[in-house]
Amino acid sequence: MSTLIITTIQPDLHWENKAANLQSLEEKILGIREKTELVILPEMFSTGFSMKPEILAEGMDGPTVNWMKKVAAQKRIILTGSLIIEENGRYYNRLIWMLPNGQLGVYDKRHRFAYAGEHDHYTAGQKRLIASVKGWRVNLQVCYDLRFPVWSRQSPPGEGSESVGFLAEETRQGKTPVSEREEEIPDTDVEPGTRPLNDPPFNGPALDHSSRAPQTPTQTLPKPPPTHSQSGPPTSSIAHPQPGPSASNPPPIPEYDLLIYVANWPERRAHAWKTLLQARAIENQSYTVGVNRVGNDGNNIYHSGDSMIIDPLGEVLYHGSKQEEVFTYTLQKDKLDEVRSRFPFWRDGDRFSIEP
Repeated sequence: MSTLIITTIQPDLHWENKAANLQSLEEKILGIREKTELVILPEMFSTGFSMKPEILAEGMDGPTVNWMKKVAAQKRIILTGSLIIEENGRYYNRLIWMLPNGQLGVYDKRHRFAYAGEHDHYTAGQKRLIASVKGWRVNLQVCYDLRFPVWSRQSPPGEGSESVGFLAEETRQGKTPVSEREEEIPDTDVEPGTRPLNDPPFNGPALDHSSRAPQTPTQTLPKPPPTHSQSGPPTSSIAHPQPGPSASNPPPIPEYDLLIYVANWPERRAHAWKTLLQARAIENQSYTVGVNRVGNDGNNIYHSGDSMIIDPLGEVLYHGSKQEEVFTYTLQKDKLDEVRSRFPFWRDGDRFSIEP
């Protein structure tokens, strides 16, 4: 049985004060007493949801990314959340997936919140990020993406189509030529008793791999051979995106097992937040996690928290209060597999594509 231990951190952020936020979050992370493997921070965790990237942005070699490397290594966890990044003269609301060995993956928020002017300051991302850890596949998204269900939709089955941007090494016969393969970054250790990284992501009944996947630009993190040790941090893998498999090499179905949204979602629209998180879990038959902040931001907009962990049937496993909270929960892969086996609704999904 594969499990994944996650910790959600729901903080009251200091407005546009990186030093204060990183100090507070580090204390919370290092203070986690339970075993944990993945720690999830909210959107723009170092600043709050600010429209001042010209002042607050930093590069990928900046202090916040280096802080994530330090904390992930010290706590021996995967650490994720979004921050303001400048790259090639453009600003991004960028989610970082930081491994304990210092390797990382990135996802740039695709749907910018025009109601608050985010589209005037930040460049939209074009590719999803799906990470792999302990046999789990994790789809990582940011806040406003929650309102656009196609961007998180699982791959439906079908015949003879391509999956743009999706590479699934475990479905290939033989070895992919280096020129066609995503560049792989070596893994860290695998804990004893966990599923090897090259295990298929779905552990239920045999699947029909004749699939028609949505043409959703996606970065996927393939699974190189695992290394083993007596103890160690959770293992994940990172790769650069490339075009996906052909009809003869379709992606596995379902495409991912855990859907994560990091957010700064205001209390005045909390009903939509809670409802849509449950809807994403149900329609994708996936565990779904939403991590929000609490308190007032610099624009006097109040955030009520409402961080949630939801099972693939839409049942709420955890619902955060209106205060700062740190919550740890163990996700069960066998429960996920049972739901998908008993109710294989994903087989009947519509075929669709997404315009760039």
